[in-house]
Amino acid sequence: MNILMFLAALAVITLGHFFRIRRWKSFISVYEDSHDSDLMFCTGIGYLVDNVLPFHVGDIVRAAIIGKKLKNGAAFSLAVIIIDRILDVFVVAYNVPLVKTQMKKIIVTAK
Repeated sequence: MNILMFLAALAVITLGHFFRIRRWKSFISVYEDSHDSDLMFCTGIGYLVDNVLPFHVGDIVRAAIIGKKLKNGAAFSLAVIIIDRILDVFVVAYNVPLVKTQMKKIIVTAK
């Protein structure tokens, strides 16, 4: 395996997690202040549980853990996570045509 590709993928994944946490914090900050370290910890635990259990159970665990740390509770955290997932769907739906167009260009130039 190419170590540079591995490091690049690791950097992109870490950057993606950072932006997810910043987006999550921007939703929560309307009602109360939260720490990045708490959100990072809960996100990591959520991903860990998602790798072991099916059906995005990690999101529910993430909401429960951060709900204990926040004064708004787990229901508020779960609502924020649901909105976050809906935004993920919109971002993917927006990017699919862009990627499809770029792939067609790549395939045409490769011929």
